[in-house]
Amino acid sequence: MNKRCKKCGRIKSIDDFYTHRQMADGHLNICKECVRQRMQESYYEDIDKSRAAERIRGKQRVHTEKEKRLARQRAYRAMHPERLKAQQRARRKIKKVRPCEFCGSHEYIQRHHPDYSQPLKIIWCCSVCHHAIHDGNMPLEDMLRVMRKNVA
Repeated sequence: MNKRCKKCGRIKSIDDFYTHRQMADGHLNICKECVRQRMQESYYEDIDKSRAAERIRGKQRVHTEKEKRLARQRAYRAMHPERLKAQQRARRKIKKVRPCEFCGSHEYIQRHHPDYSQPLKIIWCCSVCHHAIHDGNMPLEDMLRVMRKNVA
């Protein structure tokens, strides 16, 4: 299906027009090329105003993303207070970081709590192995071996 652009007058494929629900055929009556040109011209007509608007949009986006992140954190903390207490206690009491007990890596070391009621009994693991534990991809033999070693 083809359509004539209202601005440049050329007949183009319907794919060369942006969709628009209020138009009879569901597409804008100005082609994408002309819309881009018009937007660029309006941007440079008052560049200070355009840049100020961009700064405001950027700050609003960052602000809303930050608010969403903080809301998720508050919800997690309200749902899992025992986890937070265990993590804080381990962070305060155990200062020496050890290599990953599964692969031996020294990079991106994290603490894993198999049981949050025992906050000082932790398993040291790299971020890759930690994700594998939580995703259920860590072989059971490896988990049992490390847990037996920590108990002894």
